[in-house]
Amino acid sequence: MLFILPAKQQVTVDTSQMLFPLDIIFIKDDTVLSIASDISPGYLVEEATPCDMFLEVNAGEAALVEVGDTVSVTVTQEPGFDLSGAISFAIPLAVLGLVCATVGGMARSMGGSSSSPKQLGATEFSPEVQAVIDKWRSQIAKGEPLVESEARKEIIRAQGYKGGVGETDRAIRAIKEPPTVKCPICGKVIEVPEYDKVSRSEALRKHIEKEHGHHSTTSAAS
Repeated sequence: MLFILPAKQQVTVDTSQMLFPLDIIFIKDDTVLSIASDISPGYLVEEATPCDMFLEVNAGEAALVEVGDTVSVTVTQEPGFDLSGAISFAIPLAVLGLVCATVGGMARSMGGSSSSPKQLGATEFSPEVQAVIDKWRSQIAKGEPLVESEARKEIIRAQGYKGGVGETDRAIRAIKEPPTVKCPICGKVIEVPEYDKVSRSEALRKHIEKEHGHHSTTSAAS
C-alpha cells in the first residue's frame, strides 16, 4: 500500500496491528530514500529524514529495490469517481491517525500497558547493525575520528553480508547524523540523546508528556 503524505515529514510506522512481515520503502522527491526489510509485526519503524511517501509491501517484495532508485507514481481513476474529493478527505484522516497513534501510544505507556510495540533500535536497523552504529557514535563522542572504511566492514559483517550497499550507506548516515524526531503536534524537531540508548519514541513521549499534556488527556478520554 502506498501512503502519500501531505508534506515532507519524519515518519514512524507502527506494525503492531499487522499479521505478517513487511518491507517498507521510504520515498523522497521520487527517489528511494531508505528501505526497512522484513519487519515483523509489533515494531515501530522510524525514518528520520523527511519523506513524502512510503510504500508497504510483503516481506521480500522489495529485495530488488535499492536506495537511490527512481520512483514513478501514476494515479488512475475509475469513471465517475471523484478522486480529488477522496484525496482531500483521506489526507486529513491520515494526519489525524498519525497524531492519535503517537499520542495514544504515549497514553498507553503512561498507563503501564505492556502491549506497546517494540522499538526497532534507534532506527529500523537490526540489533547487530545498531550495535555497530552505537559503538562508532560512542567513539566519535569521545573525539575519535570515524574511519568509514572500517565502519563499513563492521556493518557488512553485522548484516551477515546480506544487507546490500543501500543498507550499508544508510547505516553510515545514521552514524554521522545525530538522531532527531519531529513532534506531530507542534512540529518541533527534538534532538535525541545520541549515546545513552534513549530511543526516538521515548524522547517523543517525554516531549509530548511535558509540552502537550492536555493532548494526551483528551486522547485518553476519547
